[in-house]
Amino acid sequence: MGYSPLVMTTDKPSIEFEGDDEAFFKLYEDHQKRLYSFIRSMVFSSHDADEIMQETSIVIWKKMEDFELGSNFMAWSFRIARYQVMNFQKKVVHQKKKVAFSDDLMEELEDTRLSIEPDFGSKWDKLEDCRKNLNEKDQHLIEQIYGLGLDVEELSQKLNRKATSIYRSLRRIRALLEECVSKQELGKPS
Repeated sequence: MGYSPLVMTTDKPSIEFEGDDEAFFKLYEDHQKRLYSFIRSMVFSSHDADEIMQETSIVIWKKMEDFELGSNFMAWSFRIARYQVMNFQKKVVHQKKKVAFSDDLMEELEDTRLSIEPDFGSKWDKLEDCRKNLNEKDQHLIEQIYGLGLDVEELSQKLNRKATSIYRSLRRIRALLEECVSKQELGKPS
């Protein structure tokens, strides 16, 4: 996964946790991968997801005292992430005149994601592991299509390849990823 864990810098050489702070940080660590997967499911590029994850982590840390230990950390942190995604998309739309999801759709995506989260988070992790096992050429191709949002016609011109060749490669890559995820679900090595 492309994100890096929350890194806090202070004037002190290290951070010392006491009681609730330590419990909160443990909750954050336990939910960090799911939080990133949630963010990644709502944006087109892993670079954007990394940036939003960092912003979300900062907001979560700043709002730590607003969280009540014993309540649903996942729902609380996902709500913060959703707002960070919406803020990011508004900024991108304003800067680049791109289309973004509506707030209503974002809310519906969040509700749907929360209802299927245990299964989806696990599958997303498996898919990410399988993606990393692809050769460099295949990883680059899917990053161009899904990460940068290029369409096949644009990519065929950029790579000086026929569009049909790119479609065949994408079909092959999807089949490889599907097979890998299925094997992981069955507990077989990919």
